[in-house]
Amino acid sequence: MHLRFCQSESAFDYMVATRSYLDKHGKPVAFYSDKHAVFRVSQAETRRTGMTQFGRALHDLNIDLICANSSQAKGRVERANLTLQDRLVKEMRLENITGIEAANAWIETFISDFNRRFARPAKYPKNLHRTVSESRPELDDIFAWQMLRTLSKTLTFQYDKILYLVAPTEKNSRIAGKKSSLLIIRTVRSNSATAAKRWNIRCSISWAASVRDASLITKGLARC
Repeated sequence: MHLRFCQSESAFDYMVATRSYLDKHGKPVAFYSDKHAVFRVSQAETRRTGMTQFGRALHDLNIDLICANSSQAKGRVERANLTLQDRLVKEMRLENITGIEAANAWIETFISDFNRRFARPAKYPKNLHRTVSESRPELDDIFAWQMLRTLSKTLTFQYDKILYLVAPTEKNSRIAGKKSSLLIIRTVRSNSATAAKRWNIRCSISWAASVRDASLITKGLARC
């Protein structure tokens, strides 16, 4: 139903691929995956309470994430992957495709031809995909790298070795010292080749922020 070439199997690339899938098909009830670190917290001590960035994005979208407990549980998927890994290389060689950008531009043609020849109708044909009700700005926030930071009593917070100063309003002063008051988002923008990472520091509520030292801003913009 969806294929995408990328440089690595990272959370950012899964977010880009999932968002493209939602645009095309809508929201599924659940995704069935293996126990890759993108889907499941690796540390045993935080596995019950922890959540990966990709898992958090699916949770915000009300999409269940089911991690298979054995390789046999995903046998059909892995067999299809093995077929694609063999067939795609040969098909791209015939099309003289040598780069990710060209491959992603061509991949929809391959999917249509592959399904035309090998697809079989589902035993239960009802489409259970749901309409994506979230707006584009909401999706931008969901498919992003989110982290909490504590707003200090001096109305500052630090992220990626950059110090930000929040405007000293009465509302901001009331929430100083609260960890849950600040949300840092690293948004993901995709291009035809790879997922381009663009820094975008935001706050969970509408703050007016300023930067203590503008020369410190090397990767982001305080927009709180």
